[in-house]
Amino acid sequence: MSLSRLREKAQQVIQLHQEKLSCFICLQLVKEPVTIPYGYIYCMIILSCCCICYQ
Repeated sequence: MSLSRLREKAQQVIQLHQEKLSCFICLQLVKEPVTIPYGYIYCMIILSCCCICYQ
């Protein structure tokens, strides 16, 4: 496999992991990840703020 093909595959893997590790609300990589029963991952601070707003 050529070096350019390896780089392309590595970028695909990185992108896949970034999508899986992105906060469902802010769409950034999660900080202090929290997973809810449905399997979504959120940043703890964002989830805390949303819970306070909905109370």
